[in-house]
Amino acid sequence: MKQDEEIWFPGRNVNMYDVVVIGAGVVGCAIARQLSRYKVRVAVLEAGTDVAMGASRANSAIVHAGYDCKPGTNMARVNVAGNALFDEWCRDLHVPLKRIGSLVVAFSEEEMEKVRQLYDQGVQNGVPGMQLLGRDATLEKQPGLAENTVGSLWAPTGAITCPYEMTIACAENAHDNGVEFYFDFRAEKITTLRDAVEVEDDNNVLFRSRYVVNAAGIHADEISRMMGDDSFTIDGRKGEYILLDRSASGFVQRVVFQAPSALGKGVLICNTREEARDAVRSMMIDNRFGMSGSRVVIEEFLTGPEVSVLAFTDGKCIKPMVSSMDHKRALDHDEGLNTGGMGTIAPNPYYTADVAKRCMEEIFLPTVHAMNAEGRTFRGCLYFGLMLTPKGPKVIEYNCRFGDPETQVVLPLLESDLLTIMQATVNGTLEQTEVRFSKKNACCVVLASGGYPQHYETGYPISGLDEAGKTAHVYHAGTKLDADGTVLTGGGRVLGVTATGDTLEEAIAQAYQAAEKISFTDLHMRRDIGQRALAAQH
Repeated sequence: MKQDEEIWFPGRNVNMYDVVVIGAGVVGCAIARQLSRYKVRVAVLEAGTDVAMGASRANSAIVHAGYDCKPGTNMARVNVAGNALFDEWCRDLHVPLKRIGSLVVAFSEEEMEKVRQLYDQGVQNGVPGMQLLGRDATLEKQPGLAENTVGSLWAPTGAITCPYEMTIACAENAHDNGVEFYFDFRAEKITTLRDAVEVEDDNNVLFRSRYVVNAAGIHADEISRMMGDDSFTIDGRKGEYILLDRSASGFVQRVVFQAPSALGKGVLICNTREEARDAVRSMMIDNRFGMSGSRVVIEEFLTGPEVSVLAFTDGKCIKPMVSSMDHKRALDHDEGLNTGGMGTIAPNPYYTADVAKRCMEEIFLPTVHAMNAEGRTFRGCLYFGLMLTPKGPKVIEYNCRFGDPETQVVLPLLESDLLTIMQATVNGTLEQTEVRFSKKNACCVVLASGGYPQHYETGYPISGLDEAGKTAHVYHAGTKLDADGTVLTGGGRVLGVTATGDTLEEAIAQAYQAAEKISFTDLHMRRDIGQRALAAQH
């Protein structure tokens, strides 16, 4: 950028542009390339160190035909129109494109009905060349499909391309045309002025432009909220890709989808009332999921930090235990599949005194009173799975038991006698019974079998239990003894290693130090238990 295109303020420089694009994925780079055709100054701001560092790095490479878009929507219009542009686009950018077509394959008559609905949608959307194929024609298009193939939807405009080459080519072309790229820039604050928008990071670097394009992918909702629009929330989902060797390249000649069914798609997330009405209509009138859609359950979509609270109750009085935070995902950074829990910390920093007061008044006591009113008085331990939404605490689930692995961090902090408390829940004297917890912190790290929560092997000897037990509580979950008394792995979640400390940092460090003393074949544990809680404290 030329010096006269910069404005200097004390302690910072303001970079002036006509358009700022936030996000250097395939969408942001494509937009930047198109803008570079005009006499406008354009900057692309990217949090990563290069282009295609977010969702674009794991793109399916499919150029969709447009039959699965709701007719009459902008999505349907731009999908079909955009598909038609790919031949020229890829040719200009020297990016490979293969018009191999796509098949939506049905393996039952119920699925075939869904295929026909997709065909009707495609006709309304203007998708060219579509055909409904029977079994034999489908197998001719794609040999090797299952014997129970019934038929398919054939869309010849379906294609594949390379998402990485596409993004890089767009970025290089845009840059050649004068677009400036700034990496390692994470937007932290966006201010809307009378005739401009300012985008700022935490290093005091500021960009000012007339327009801002939000192409931040999975983080687009965060950018939107910075600009004062909280109308949508992106709930990220991750899948898995299997990359085959080149020797298998001829196995599949088409893009192949299985027809949507209730087995794979039975939950719809609706962001508006209109979407909810359309979803119910599609299930109960249009039979989108066949007989599986004859009854529906409507739930509120919740966002926010999760909190687990166990509570003692004798049916009249309720005394919550210390709060905790579970870590459900199998992998670090809350990635991977959901599990029964890979670790916990207590107390949960999101569960403040004000939140606790609201939960008691709005959830805990009303729950006890409601059960009494129904003649279902409960005595014992109640588990409240909560989410702290922008509108306040909401219940995700109840359980009439101690939670796992929440209990592993809650009970070590209990200073009162557990037997006395449980007797009080039975006798109806809980109100007169002391329930006291220490002010310390606790952390539990779950040691799991490699492959959990899917396929995993068991029967491996476990070593280091005695050494770990000198500095931490080691709870057995999925273990067993062989004939000579050796402790073996016997399940997915094998052990829970819990330590306490005056601070959360201390508890986490001691738990991991103890966990490192234990070993068995294919041992897996998350390395970030408690990190989200530490961040919340600061």
